[in-house]
This record gives sequence, structure tokens and C-alpha cells, in this order.
Amino acid sequence: MKVINSYISGFKMSFRAMKMAFLIYCINLILALLVVFPMLNFLKEGFGYSMLPDALLKGFDFTSLTEFLRSFKGLATIIAQARWLIFFYLIVSIFMSGGILFIFNSNEKFSIKAFLNGCVHYFFRFIKLFLYMLVFNLLIAVVVYLPMSLIVSSASDTVASEASLFYIVLVSVIIHLILLIILQMVTYYTKICIVSEDSRKVFRTIFCSLKFVFKNFASALPLFLLQLIVPLLLLVILFVLNRAIGMTSGFTILIMFFIQQGFIFSRVFSRVWMFGSQYNLYSK
Repeated sequence: MKVINSYISGFKMSFRAMKMAFLIYCINLILALLVVFPMLNFLKEGFGYSMLPDALLKGFDFTSLTEFLRSFKGLATIIAQARWLIFFYLIVSIFMSGGILFIFNSNEKFSIKAFLNGCVHYFFRFIKLFLYMLVFNLLIAVVVYLPMSLIVSSASDTVASEASLFYIVLVSVIIHLILLIILQMVTYYTKICIVSEDSRKVFRTIFCSLKFVFKNFASALPLFLLQLIVPLLLLVILFVLNRAIGMTSGFTILIMFFIQQGFIFSRVFSRVWMFGSQYNLYSK
């Protein structure tokens, strides 16, 4: 019941803060438009009078795609810019998570000023948390896959079939996935703890959150997994609609654009909802 209560309470908190979700969506939309318009001009110049865009709109065509990759000279530039854009979006996402939790913790009516104050107030602490977690992720990968590679290399000549090697790799991947889920939960609860207690000792707060996660594992894990159901369900719905409607004309592209924007807003709301549910569980 604790999990369901936190799940429902998180939804109510997020619904009351719908303006905050809409603000985050608008920020994401503005960032996307700043990228899309220059890229459209870049692609237009790159394609010129080629019929490749029309061929690709009709569906996946390996021959057309191969021709595109071979002839489009600006592809390397787009990939290089995309890396920086992904990094910038990650920084913005970290920035806004402080504002989300600040609004929930203050228990006040949402305002843009309060949201931005929370974003700025906790930004550098959340950046430190991100760097710590990045190191932990790398250490986990080394701890899991280094022994696996040694076992696979030593057993490759002695095993009866390749199936044994496959199961060794599969077990390693499952272990890695479990550890990543735990680390992700610790990241969320560390952010919540930093905001709720205004803690400046990020590294020590990580271990306090780790203790909280294991102490309340029977509630924290089901709640985390429950929060993944809605985004996954939305992704399936988007895939089905995309297959049913297609993007073969200007009209269908416009329809899919609005559907995709609804999907993006739902993802933003789901993220706010996840923070709300986990904040509710932590506060109790």
C-alpha cells in the first residue's frame, strides 16, 4: 500500500504542478526549435535537388539510405554537433531537476521565479552528483565486464558450445542492469535528500541515500519500476500510431508532429511524476 499511496500522491502533486510541467515542455520545445531550424537549412543545402528525402519518406529503403550516407558530405558535422547538443540537453535536464524538487519541497504554489530559484540554488550540487555517479557507473562497468571478459577468453577454447559463452554474457548484462537500476534510484533519492535537507555534502549524502534505498528496498524498487510503466506504454502507443498513420505526406507529418508533441509533454509529466512519487516515499 505504501508504494501505491506514493504513486498516487506523486501523481496528485504533479497534477497540481501542471504549470511546471508545461514550462519544462516549453523549454524543451524552444531548445529543439533552436536546433531544428538550422539543421533543416543544413540538410536542404546538403540534399540539393536529390530525390532521397522523398524515397526515405515512403519507408525504409536500404539502397536510398546507403546512397544518402555515401553522398551527404555534412553528415560528420551533424554528428559532431549532435554530441554537443546531447551534452547541453543533459546539463539543462540537471538544472531543471533542482527546480522540480524545490517546488515539491517548498509546498508552495508554483511560480516561475520559485522554480528558477530552485534550479540555480541546487545546480552545482547536482552537477557534482552527476560527476560522482558517472564515476560509479564506470566502476560498475569495469567490475562487471572485466571478470566477464577474462572468463569468456579463458573458457572459449574449453566450452562445448557457444551457448555457454552467451549465458555468461547474459548473466553479466543482467547483473549490470540491476546495479544500474539501484544506482539510478540512489541518484533520485540523493537529489531529494539534498533538497529536503539542503545538504551541501553531496558525497556523504550519496551513501545516506544508498542506506535509505536498501532499508526501504521493498518499497523503493517497486515504485521505481511502476513509474516506468507509463513511459513505456506511451512509447508503444507512439510506435503503433506512427506505423498506422505513417509520414508519407505533409498532412500525415503534421498529424504525427502534434502526436509527438503530446508524447513529449507526457514524458515531461512522467518525469515530474517520478520525482513527486519518490519525494512522497522519502518524506514518509
